[in-house]
Amino acid sequence: MDDSPPRTRRARVLVVDDEPQVGASLRRALAGHDVRVETSARGALARIRAGERYDRIVCDLSMPGMDGIAFHEELTRLDPVQAAAVLFMTGGVFGERAQRFVETHRDLVLEKPLDLERLRRAIEASLAR
Repeated sequence: MDDSPPRTRRARVLVVDDEPQVGASLRRALAGHDVRVETSARGALARIRAGERYDRIVCDLSMPGMDGIAFHEELTRLDPVQAAAVLFMTGGVFGERAQRFVETHRDLVLEKPLDLERLRRAIEASLAR
């Protein structure tokens, strides 16, 4: 009889944050999963256009160039299935547009500093889909 815990599939996770240290921290926190880090929303979209697929995408709301809201809008047009895999991180919501977005997507927004256990549960849930 095998008493070892059941093996769970490694999730493919894309972290999109303009701060490299956030990506590095999440890569360490999510050890055991295949975590890729992208420092721009445009770079993340390029990966998805090139055919990469993820079980969960964790994206900062506030980034230079293209913010998380614009990223999600473009991703929804490009690949609605991947758009449904996005969780957002924020260290604070600034501006009316961002406030409306957070209110509309409350269940998909994680406040910084992140509740890593909640993030891990969300990743595990994505594997069950």
